[in-house]
Amino acid sequence: MSEGNRPLSANFLKTARADFKSILFILGSFSFAWCLGLLVHESGHALAYTILGTKITRFSVHPFGLSYMRGGICRYRGKYSMR
Repeated sequence: MSEGNRPLSANFLKTARADFKSILFILGSFSFAWCLGLLVHESGHALAYTILGTKITRFSVHPFGLSYMRGGICRYRGKYSMR
């Protein structure tokens, strides 16, 4: 009934807690990498527009789609504007 003077349920809880921490670590790492990648991607757009001489009017990053758009946006005006 017991392993190493612990009831079976205590060993289960210890294992479940360790598994939960591992899952949280993996999800947190993925979320951080996603946000960092999105920031680098949108910064690349901003850098390209700056090099071309256009003015950046808005730079937004929405990594989890909590607004009307998903991802990010880099709006600009100038010589290469499509508007």
